[in-house]
Amino acid sequence: MNLPLLSPGMCIIVVVCLCMMVAVAATLYLTGHKFKTQKGGKRLTIFALSVFGLVVVYILFYTIANFIGRAQVESRLAEMRTQGISLDKEAVLPGMPKPDSDNGVYSYKAAFQLMKGSAACKTLLDMLQEQLTCNITQWPEQSRNTAGRLLKNQDIEQILRLFHWGAEKPYAVCRRDFIDSTDSLSELRALRELFRLISIKSSSDGLNGKPDTAYSFILDGFKAIKQFESEPFLISQLVNIACADINLDAMNALISCYGISSRSAGQLLSELDRIDFKKGLSNGMRGEIILSGEIIRKLMEEHWQKDTDTWKLIPGPKFLNMIWPFFYQDYANCLAQMNRIIDLNSKPYWAVQNNVKELENDEKSFNYNFMTKNLTIGLVSARTKVARIESEIDAAKLTLALHIYKNQNGAFPDKLEQLAPGILKEIPVDPISGKPFEYQKTEGKFTLSSVWLKEKAERFRQNAELHKRSKIGK
Repeated sequence: MNLPLLSPGMCIIVVVCLCMMVAVAATLYLTGHKFKTQKGGKRLTIFALSVFGLVVVYILFYTIANFIGRAQVESRLAEMRTQGISLDKEAVLPGMPKPDSDNGVYSYKAAFQLMKGSAACKTLLDMLQEQLTCNITQWPEQSRNTAGRLLKNQDIEQILRLFHWGAEKPYAVCRRDFIDSTDSLSELRALRELFRLISIKSSSDGLNGKPDTAYSFILDGFKAIKQFESEPFLISQLVNIACADINLDAMNALISCYGISSRSAGQLLSELDRIDFKKGLSNGMRGEIILSGEIIRKLMEEHWQKDTDTWKLIPGPKFLNMIWPFFYQDYANCLAQMNRIIDLNSKPYWAVQNNVKELENDEKSFNYNFMTKNLTIGLVSARTKVARIESEIDAAKLTLALHIYKNQNGAFPDKLEQLAPGILKEIPVDPISGKPFEYQKTEGKFTLSSVWLKEKAERFRQNAELHKRSKIGK
């Protein structure tokens, strides 16, 4: 049974109106002796009975919604458990390891703190806002010289050391708490700034004739991205995607300017093979299931399952206790949509686009379910971001393999198929279109393109044009 429940906002209005009506009825009842006519007394009685009837109907509706809503949620949870989707809070949301453990996040936290108080770091990051690329070879000469001087600052050298130490750890967990997530989220945002700093450092090393050192920084970046796959929240995966994009841009700029040795290319290729954003995204979704469950349960004052503490409810404000059954259907639909998206996420992006469009247009799931609608839009967008970065990673793998082939044979291959099975296990296809990457070899160079790479190049061209116009306007 699927009740067309009111939205939470409408529920609050209904509750407030009922309370006002009860108050008015009680007031009129207490002052009923002032009515002089029998007709006025009858009207008062009818009004009081009507209000009483509405209250009774609300209580019945509340009880039915509670009963059916619980059944819906429990059914969804049971369905997801049978499909092997972990919903255990302790498993999905591991506690923060001790500072002396193998958790790389402690080194990153120290780097973030140093970044906040470093004037040199702030100046360098401010300079980045004026540039469209992390490749400083394309910067004006004055900016290049300033960046090179700042990179020798003691604070920045310590930040880079802390990043390297963190990347050498096996994993990084930056627990996002339910009560106050501000600190963890700000640190995840700071991670993007740290990656941009790493990219500048890499470009500078290449410019100064040390490309192998530059590639070692890029390698640390990919290691850090892999570490955060254990982070059980969607926001972490989206930050990782942004960091991967920064790292790939820096790597591609270095390769186009200085080439790459087979040793460095092999190391980077091996690290890229280990990154699995689809797996990280699913892990993030499971974390969001637990998070949304905690939010719902804060509205309640009793247990879903009294025989276990896994789903123990958290007491919420008293007035919200009057409307929380109305969230059940939204949460049940939210779980169903999450389940469908996790399933779609395990399949190639290009193969399930029709299913995704059906999911986006599922009006039945969105009616009266605003949390489900907003979550669906966000998760579909996240799938697209993952597919785009996968397209870039696959292009990066092909680029590295092509340079290894050239180093071994003196020239780039005529076809991509020549890279497998010697260098690559198989030739990747574009995750967005499902078609092979477009490869052209001309005069000792090559070009790779895909649906997203073409779109990204066009966006970059448009942004560069806007940036140029804005500077002329100044």
